[in-house]
Amino acid sequence: MQINPGFGCRMMALINPDNALIDDCFEKNTHSLRQQSKPGTCLEDGLGRSGNPDGWAFVSYQNNKQIPIVSKSVWPAYIDPKYQAAVNKLTKQKSEIIFAHVRSASIGSVTVENCHPFTYKNWSFEHNGDLIGAVIQETRDKINGKYAEILGNKPLGQTDSEAAFFYFLGRMKETYKTTDTKIIGTDNTRKIFAQSMKELIDKSSSPTCNIIVSDGENVFALKYGRSLYLGQQQKQFIISSEKTDKSLEESPVSWQEIPEGYILTISKNNQSKPVLTSFADLVKK
Repeated sequence: MQINPGFGCRMMALINPDNALIDDCFEKNTHSLRQQSKPGTCLEDGLGRSGNPDGWAFVSYQNNKQIPIVSKSVWPAYIDPKYQAAVNKLTKQKSEIIFAHVRSASIGSVTVENCHPFTYKNWSFEHNGDLIGAVIQETRDKINGKYAEILGNKPLGQTDSEAAFFYFLGRMKETYKTTDTKIIGTDNTRKIFAQSMKELIDKSSSPTCNIIVSDGENVFALKYGRSLYLGQQQKQFIISSEKTDKSLEESPVSWQEIPEGYILTISKNNQSKPVLTSFADLVKK
């Protein structure tokens, strides 16, 4: 198992995006996701400047379909023609939610199976940080044993991130007998997400646990130890590990930093405004 220290992956989620926003965030902006994959590109202080060249992926929910569409590659986004082709395809489709990720490999080799975002049925998950508690033997045994049996699936790769995803799904299925948010309810889903991540955090040394997860209707984002921002342009939202514009004075996007130790919830139908919930309150017994 490969373990390398670093400032971590870069990730985004777009909710209700139009074509221009997709193109700007992933390709054209001065600090687009493609630019963030290059060595030496990082706006955040103290995070290092090694780039994110170890693969990329998009996951999109389109036309009210619950099963997301996935595009992945192990090549650096800034030199991979498939990345540009994937962005072009996304701008021609009507996507309600898009997850995007450029990887800096920390746990797990550079393979397609280890590229975020990860999916299970209608769920998608991406992570920025280190969560060793997800890959210790005790946790692995539970994920590959009891949880694999009740979910009918288990991680394909080696990462702590995918292991954390299946730990959350397993805890949810174990507790509520389903992974359907419509049955469980948004509040209970958010709570079991927080509780499962807290259990992994408690088993980790120096944990950093910025996570964005979606069921295709709602997006939940946890800020724990790394930079994470919310951008808004009219009824469009961006959740991003870094702002996409270096010149914020000229940006049409209104940015704010998500408070440390909070979970942000956004629904794609925009019937309610983004909701911030204290992580500490959610994990109380």
